Amino acid sequence: TGRDQHIITLTRTNAPLQTLEAPGEPVLFGRLVLPDTAGPHPLALLIGETGTDLDGTVAGTAVIGSLANTLEEQGFATLRLHLPEAGFKERINAMRRWREWLQAHEAIDSQKLAIVGHGGGASIVARHAATFGDGVAAVALLSLPGKSGRLLEEDLILDAGQPDMTQQTLSA
Repeated sequence: TGRDQHIITLTRTNAPLQTLEAPGEPVLFGRLVLPDTAGPHPLALLIGETGTDLDGTVAGTAVIGSLANTLEEQGFATLRLHLPEAGFKERINAMRRWREWLQAHEAIDSQKLAIVGHGGGASIVARHAATFGDGVAAVALLSLPGKSGRLLEEDLILDAGQPDMTQQTLSA
C-alpha cells in the first residue's frame, strides 16, 4: 500500500488482573502496570471502545494496549479498565470504587491522573471523569462517537436484546 508498517509488541499484556470486590456490587477488573522505577507514579486510566478487550482491540489493532505501552515507557503507571456495560449509575459507582482504590495505592500519585477514553470509552470518560475530582490533570477523548452518551446508552440497551421502544407507534 506504500505506507510504512509499524509492528507494536505489547510487552506487559500478561500483567495480573486487578479485581475490586464489594458486597452487593459487581466485581470490577482492570490491568495495572507500574513502571520499574520507584513511585509514586502519575497514572493514565485507560478505557477502550465498548465491547473490546483490555487492550481496546479494534479491527486487529490494540489501540489502548499500544497507548499504554507508550505511556509506560515514559514513566506512567497505567490502569486499563473494563467497566460494566450497564447504566449511568452503575458506571459512576464503578468509577468511584476505582478512585477510592487508587487513592489508597502507595505506588500511585492520585493527584497526577490522566483519564483517556477511545470510541465508546471516550463517551464514558466524558460523562464520568468528574468522579475523580481534583486529581485529574488531563482528559483525552480519542475517536469520540458522534452521538451523545444518552443515545449510546440507548444503543447498548437495544443491542442487549431489550425491546426497541423507538419503533413502536402510539394508537389513540
